Amino acid sequence: MRAERPPVEWIGSPFYGYPRGTKGRKDYKVIAIVNHIMAGTLEGTDAWFNDEKSGGVSAHFGIGKDGTIHQYVSLGDVARHAGIVREPNWPLLIADVNPNWYTIGIEHEGYPDEQMPEAQFQSTLALQSWLVEIFNLEVNQNTIISHSRIDSVVKGNCPGSNFPWERLFQSLTSQATGFSDVPFDHWAAAALKRVVDAGIMSGYPDKTFQGDNAVTRYELASTIDRLMKKSN
Repeated sequence: MRAERPPVEWIGSPFYGYPRGTKGRKDYKVIAIVNHIMAGTLEGTDAWFNDEKSGGVSAHFGIGKDGTIHQYVSLGDVARHAGIVREPNWPLLIADVNPNWYTIGIEHEGYPDEQMPEAQFQSTLALQSWLVEIFNLEVNQNTIISHSRIDSVVKGNCPGSNFPWERLFQSLTSQATGFSDVPFDHWAAAALKRVVDAGIMSGYPDKTFQGDNAVTRYELASTIDRLMKKSN
């Protein structure tokens, strides 16, 4: 399913790139989305990302509790949101390269011990679904991560234990595949998305895939026929 860009208000920040103000990501591609908690308000974050006292920090996006999305740094540029690596637990980390070069940073209004309001969840779902599509990311626990995966020492509680990971992963998988019954951590979820996007396989009218169902010879012939047409 094609994800649409949700409504976003541009705020801007001077704190991007290395050295500061440098455009682009060199030759690095975005491989992950890093989720943060503001430990404060959206308004305060807007100001902090434009204040020299912040030490020059930023993120690409901030999402308010009411679902408002603010953008501070262009997607093609490096935001300064997760550049310090301390006892990481993220296998996609590139040795001796600042993670900001190849990640997108999203801040969420609130505090680590709070529950995420529904409006905020729906906005982060819409935003991350769109980002997954435009950067061609698989939906898994190594492409959509917490700040704590990069810095477990100082940022070990970012975005916090109440962040709705399971619901987010399942919702992103459902949106990416178009099916409501595909578990986000299923070993074949990424492959399923690719063959559906290619028009080789399809699901049922009720938007389920029913992956454990047996395939009849007629269904197999139909699938092979679609594959042959794609190859011609």
